[in-house]
Amino acid sequence: MGVDQITNVMFSLFYAFKTVAKYAKKNLLYSIFINILLGISPLITIWLTKELINKITLLAEGKIALKEPLIFLVLQMLILLANYFIEILSKINEQKLNNIIGLKIKKKIFLKVKRLPYITFENPKFYDRFERVTNSPTQILAIVRDTLNFGSKIIMVVSLILFLISTYWPLVLIMLFCTGFTIIIELQFGQKRYQLVRYLTPHGRKEAYISDLLKRRDTLKELRLLDLSEYFVDKWSDLYKLNSNENLKMLKKYSIWDYISRILLTTAYVSSGVFLIVLISAKRISIGEFVATLQAVQNLQVGLSTGAQFISKFYEGSLYIKEFRRFMEEEEMQINDKDIFIDKISSIGINNLTFCYPNQHKNSINGLTFKIEQGQKVAIVGENGAGKSTFIKCMTGLYKTGKGMIEVNGYPLELCNIKSYQDRLAVLFQDYIKYEFTLTENIGFGRILNLDKENKIKEAAEKTGINRFSNLLPYGYNSLLGRLFDGGNELSEGQWQKVALSRMLFRDADLIILDEPTSALDPKSEVEVIENLFDLASDKSVVFITHRLGAACLADFIIVIKQGNVIEQGTHSQLLDLNGEYKKLYEAQARWYNTESKVTD
Repeated sequence: MGVDQITNVMFSLFYAFKTVAKYAKKNLLYSIFINILLGISPLITIWLTKELINKITLLAEGKIALKEPLIFLVLQMLILLANYFIEILSKINEQKLNNIIGLKIKKKIFLKVKRLPYITFENPKFYDRFERVTNSPTQILAIVRDTLNFGSKIIMVVSLILFLISTYWPLVLIMLFCTGFTIIIELQFGQKRYQLVRYLTPHGRKEAYISDLLKRRDTLKELRLLDLSEYFVDKWSDLYKLNSNENLKMLKKYSIWDYISRILLTTAYVSSGVFLIVLISAKRISIGEFVATLQAVQNLQVGLSTGAQFISKFYEGSLYIKEFRRFMEEEEMQINDKDIFIDKISSIGINNLTFCYPNQHKNSINGLTFKIEQGQKVAIVGENGAGKSTFIKCMTGLYKTGKGMIEVNGYPLELCNIKSYQDRLAVLFQDYIKYEFTLTENIGFGRILNLDKENKIKEAAEKTGINRFSNLLPYGYNSLLGRLFDGGNELSEGQWQKVALSRMLFRDADLIILDEPTSALDPKSEVEVIENLFDLASDKSVVFITHRLGAACLADFIIVIKQGNVIEQGTHSQLLDLNGEYKKLYEAQARWYNTESKVTD
C-alpha cells in the first residue's frame, strides 16, 4: 500500500470507531475488553499445556504425586470454559452493536436522502454509488469488529513471539518471512474485490430490477399477457451468470495464490517441527516444551495469517467507508433561516424559465414566461415530451432553477424558504403513490401533522366521493388498502385516484397542482372531478396538466407547450380563434369523439 492508501485506511478506522463510539460507546468498550481477554488466552493455554505434559512425564517416572498434574488439568478446563463463556458474551455484544449501528446509520442515510437536491436522483451513477452506500452500516461495524479482532490477534502474536524468542528465536524469523507473502496476497485481492464490486454494481441493480418485474403483482399481468416472462427470465439469467462468473473467476485466482501461501506456511510449520525433534533427540528440551513450542508456532502461524486477512479487510472496508463519507458530504439543499418565509401563496411568476437535465445537450424547457394569480385556474396542455412535467418539478422547487426564473409573491424562489413554500403546495403527480396503509393514513398523509383529525379526513373523502366506497370496506376508514399485505383491499385505478385527490384536498394548500392524475378516469368522470375541484377550491389557484382538452376548457387560462416552449396561451375561445396548435389538438380529439359516437350508433 502507498502512503495515500495507508492514510485512507487510518482515517477510515478513526471514522468508524468515532461513529460506533458515538452511538454505542458502552458496547464498544465491552468489545475491547473481551478481545483483550481472547488475545491473552492462547498463551495461558500453551503454558498450561506445557506444564501439564511435563507433570505427566514426571508422574510416569514416579517423581511426583497424582495431585499435581490434576491441578493443571482442572486449570486448563477452567480456561477452556472461560473462553466459551467469553465467546458467548462476544456474540451477544456484537449483535447489540449490529442492532444499534444498523438503526443509526440507515436512519442517517435516509435523512441524508431527504436533504439531497431532487435532481441528484436523475443521475444513474448516483444510484450505483447509493447501492454501495446502503451496505455502509455493515462495513462500518465490520471494520471496527475486524480492528478489535486484529488487536486481539496482535496481543496473541506478540505474546507468542516473546515466548518463542525466550526459547528458540529463529522460529520467529521463519514465521514472519512466510507470512509476509500472505499479507501481500491479501492486500492485492482486497483491492481487486472492491473493484469487482464497483464493476458489478450497475449489473446487480439491473438484475434486481428484472427480478422485481418478475415477481410484482402489478407487473405480472402484463408480462403474462405479452408472454414476456421467459424473455425477462433469460435477461435475468444472463446478468446472474455475469455476476456469479466474475465472482467465481476472482475466487479461483485468489484460491491459487492462497494455496501457494498455505504451502509456504505448511513448509514453515514442518521445518519448525523437524528443528524441534532434533532438539528433543539431543535432550535439549523436554516433551512439554516440544509440544508447547510447536503449539506456539501453530498459533503464531494462524495469528499472522488471520492478521494478514484483517489488513486486507481494513483496506477493502476503507474504500466503502470513503464512499460513505463522500455520500454524506454530497451537497444538500440549502435552507437559510433568513430566507423569506411564505405563509400564503398569492402569485407565481415564471420568467424565461429554462431547464436542462444533467448530461443532456438539449433543454427540456426553453424560456417559459407567464403568471398565475391567486384563485386562477390554469391548464397546461401539450403532447408527451413537451416538458410539462419538468415544468411542474421546477415550479414546485424540486429542481433548482436559475436566478429570478420563478417568483413567489414577487420574490425570487431562491431567496424564499423552500420548505415554507412547498408547505403551501398540494401536488398530485401522474405516478402518485398508492400507499399500502389504511384509508385514513392514505388521506391523512396529505398533512401528516393533522393525521389524527378524523373529521377533516372524512370531509376530504366526501369532497371526492370516496366516502361512499369506505362504507363498503370491512373496517371503514381503518381498512388496509392494496394487496401487498394480508387483509388488504384492492381499489380500482379510479378509486385510487380519488383517494389521492382526497389526500391533496386534505392538505388545504394555496396552490393545487395536478400532473395528469385523472388519466385513468373516463373523460366524463375527469370533467366532473375537475369541475368539483374548482368548486371546492374557488379561492385557491389550480394548475393542471391534461391531454384531454374537454377538461382544459374549464380553465380560466390555457397554456400550450411544445418542445419546452410556450407557443400559445389564452382562454379556450381565444385559442380557438388563433387557429394554431390548440385548435388542431382540439379538433383532432373532437373528431375522435365523433367517430366513437358513430361507431356506438
